[in-house]
Amino acid sequence: MSITLQINKKATTIYKSNISKFNLQTGGGVASNDSNNKKREPIIYALVNRLIPDEWFLDETWGLVNERLHEYLEQNVEANGDNYECTLLAGRKHNHDFDINGEGIEFKFNARSVTKLPEIYSPPSHKLTFSTSYAEFFYDNGYIGAISELYSIPVPERAPWLKYIHQINYDKLSWFRDLKINENVYMKEKKFLVDHSIHTYLVMVQDSINFEEITELLMPQREKKFMLYHRGVFYNDVITEEECTIISLNSLKGNTEHYNTIVFNTRNETTKMHFLLRWRNHAGILMPMWQIKIARS
Repeated sequence: MSITLQINKKATTIYKSNISKFNLQTGGGVASNDSNNKKREPIIYALVNRLIPDEWFLDETWGLVNERLHEYLEQNVEANGDNYECTLLAGRKHNHDFDINGEGIEFKFNARSVTKLPEIYSPPSHKLTFSTSYAEFFYDNGYIGAISELYSIPVPERAPWLKYIHQINYDKLSWFRDLKINENVYMKEKKFLVDHSIHTYLVMVQDSINFEEITELLMPQREKKFMLYHRGVFYNDVITEEECTIISLNSLKGNTEHYNTIVFNTRNETTKMHFLLRWRNHAGILMPMWQIKIARS
């Protein structure tokens, strides 16, 4: 059983069975969360706009999610009369997932607080350059050459590599494609080079960090409403302007061999921001990025 809606001028099918993605047991783990959210978000859109057939609410999970969602809206979003109008926003250019009655709202699954999220924001590494960007450091300090030698592939030219490193198409350069195809051969050795590069970069830049630059990067997250779903309940959380204001470096942290995270102090004495530097699409191949997590004590 299904319905098809026009969402952002695109036909989107919602299957009645997709409501299972709101159950922890069938909602999937971290690896499948992105694909499952692509099924949860149209459901939220349709529930807010009252586009779901009434008979679907005879199903226990459909009835519960609908009831709890509207409880969340009544408590946290100003109504337009008795109505709520929802727009589902697509693409990474947006700072949130939904616009509901003019308010930006970010949806997250399986958490009651933003502190339980693995990330609140994940900008590409070139959004924070410090004294030099991580990608430039990676190329200019021999890591690109070491990985190329490991796999016996030619070192790519600097300009096109830097141009395409922050996108997801492996066919932009043969180096990306060839490395992805063959990476399992020297996976451990490649990982060591990548981990070492991150550690060395963080140690190098720690004394030249511009806290105002980091604060500016975080400010779009301030006062944004997070709609968090956990075990049948929608929760609201907000990151304050004080928590987005970076005032000093607290420490570097990581595993036993390598640092991979910068911990920053914020204007809120009980809140710290953790900036994990990692690669989104296969370590050392594509998309170095910052994974930003908030911690409150």
